[in-house]
This record gives sequence, C-alpha cells and structure tokens, in this order.
Amino acid sequence: MVHIIDHVEVRKRIKKKQSNEVELTHKLFDIFNTGPQITSLRKTVRAALGKVLEDQDLYLQKAFEDEDSLQVWKNQEVQTNRIGVQTLYDRLGTQPTRVNAADCNDLFRFIGAWVEKHEGSKMAEEKKKERAGAGPQGDPWSDRFREREGIFPGAKKKTHGNVTIDQTPFDVQRELLRYREDKHKLHVGLSGRELKRIPKGPTEDSVLKIDQLFGLRDVCSISGTTADVMYVLKVHGGDLGSIYRVLPFGTIAGFHHHSILEVALPQSLKGYIDYRIGFYSTIVPQDADSSQLTGDIKRVATIHEEFVSQNGLHMICFYDKGFPEGAIVLTGGGEVGRFRASPLSRATVLSGMVPGIKAGRLTFKETLAAVETIDPAFAGWLKTELSKSDRDRYDRALNLGLVR
Repeated sequence: MVHIIDHVEVRKRIKKKQSNEVELTHKLFDIFNTGPQITSLRKTVRAALGKVLEDQDLYLQKAFEDEDSLQVWKNQEVQTNRIGVQTLYDRLGTQPTRVNAADCNDLFRFIGAWVEKHEGSKMAEEKKKERAGAGPQGDPWSDRFREREGIFPGAKKKTHGNVTIDQTPFDVQRELLRYREDKHKLHVGLSGRELKRIPKGPTEDSVLKIDQLFGLRDVCSISGTTADVMYVLKVHGGDLGSIYRVLPFGTIAGFHHHSILEVALPQSLKGYIDYRIGFYSTIVPQDADSSQLTGDIKRVATIHEEFVSQNGLHMICFYDKGFPEGAIVLTGGGEVGRFRASPLSRATVLSGMVPGIKAGRLTFKETLAAVETIDPAFAGWLKTELSKSDRDRYDRALNLGLVR
C-alpha cells in the first residue's frame, strides 16, 4: 500500500527511523570490538604503524597537523609526534587490550593522512583510487557537492565579568545532549569532530539532499575516513576478509562522525557494496565469506531492515516552509520490493542524480519532481497508486502543499 502521513506522524517516524540506524551502528561496533575481530584490527593497525615509523619525521608531522584532534591521542594518553606513534606501536604488541575498535579507526584515519602527505607517490595514488567518482552530473567528492559548514569546535561560551553566557546554537546543544546519552560515549569521548553544523539555508551538498528526501540523519557528508579504512585494510589487512569493510559502519557511523549513508556511499561507488536506502543487509560486501562474523553482521542488519518495513519507515518526505509536512509511505512486500529495485533507493544512482535536483527541503510537488528525475517509471507508478489509495490527501498535498 502507498499512502501519505501528516506532519505529526512524519516527525515521529523520522525520529524512529534515525534511532533505528543509530542502534544498528552500535551493535556493529560491539561486534568488531570483541573476540577475534578486535585482535585482527589491532594487528592490522600495528603493521601499518610499523611502516609509518620507518618514514621521515617531516611526513609524520604533516599528518599530525591535520589529525591532532583525533580522540585516540587523548584516550591513549600519547603525544602527537613520533614518540606517541612508537608508544602505540609498542602498546599494541605488549598491551593490545588497551586499544579498542574506535582507537583503531582513528589510527586508520591518521595513517590515511600520512599516506596523502606523500603526494605523487605510488601509495598516495593507490589510496586516491578508494575515492571513486560518481554519476553523470557531479563528483560527490568535489567541494561543491560536499558543501557543509565547517567543523564546530564544541560549546561556545563568552564571559562578561563573573557571568558566563552559553552561546552554543540550540541545534548543537541538542546534539550534545543526544551524544552524552549515547551508551558508547566512553569509547571515544566528545571532540569537535563528532559534531558537524548543518547549514540552515539551501546547499548543493548531495548527501544532505538525500537525507532530506528520505528522513535520514544529516550528520556530515560523504566519508573520506571510510576511504582511509578501505585503503589500510587492503594494504595491511593481510588475509582479513572483505567483511571487515563493514567496520566503519560501527566505528565511524556509530560515533556520529558520519551516517550509514555517508559511510555506504564511498564503498558503493567503489563497487564493494551496492547500498540501498533503508535496506541494511546491503552493507554486507557482495563477496563476503560465510564466516560466523558475516553471519552475525547479516543477522543484525536484517533485524533492523525488517524494523523499517514493519514500522512503515520507507518514506519519501516533503516539507512546508522548511519543516516536515508529511511523507509518502510504502508498505507491503510488493511496494517495498518495487522501491528496493528502483534507482530511487540506490546510493550510487542518487549521488549522481541529486546534483540536478533543487536544493533545500522540497515541497510535495518538488518532491514528486525529484522522484521523477531519478526514476520516471517509479514516479508514474507512485502517482497512480496515490490517486487510488489515498486520493483526498494526494489532491490536498498536490494543490496546497499541505496534508493537515
């Protein structure tokens, strides 16, 4: 069945949909932070750090200039210099249990920055290949289509005499509160990199357009750190299977650096997975083995995927004056299956097509036009179904842009 929900219900479902994704990322983190998985990650990081320590101080220092705010330096109480890297290398050999999966991910990012500083080198060129391009209308890695405000450094406070005034924007305060309630907060603490400010006005950011269309978490943009992880796993991961590419969904998305979509997009563009919005089983690499790890990940992903279908969370959202006004909801096996098969749910297609879609939170008519741009056949079917199953609300939204 295809039907339209109003402004009250869509807000509830957006919250439920986003919470479901967060819970999934937490469970994925827990899988990788235990057993043979964390042991393998520690070995991989140590092997990579060994290569870093063979290099000149110049390149290490350049990498630290970019990544001195990573939480791992604070968590592990090490200096941001060669001595700190040596300490971590030794610790991974003698006291590995002190380093968790989030620390490993931070170190993957640092190693990626170190590689990039060797401009023109073979390894730098190899790493660039992890950032595959997108579709016909724009490269998702370009500045134009990653247009967000800069990293917000945390709470802003101003002192007047003995009085301290909190000038932190309300939306950031809300994110801070949400973060502090996160059961995984002790693994990483709170640093500036966890909170990205979202522009209030229209932006050409491709991922934000997709977020707004489907009611997803608007955290940042396409994840460069995911590309770092893919590179380190490929070069230093030894015989780790492709299932380890799921790691960033737990370590990066799980701590609010990025959303599931933002982590899935670089992997989909590279061809490692074929992610489809809300279908979490598609985060599993297509060539994953049949190990227990693969089975555990598939089981967890499927539970959260079924939650989306069972709770009517496959939605196409529309807005009025910038606020959620309603959503077109797809329920039932046939309708959900049609959405999954459509280019409209496919991350790679969306990244290539949304640059041609109007920026900002779209009205009902604009949303239908966006759907038609991406998949004309699906848009035609959608309009026909709405005119039959929810005619009154469809006509009202079409003529007034409102459901209420």
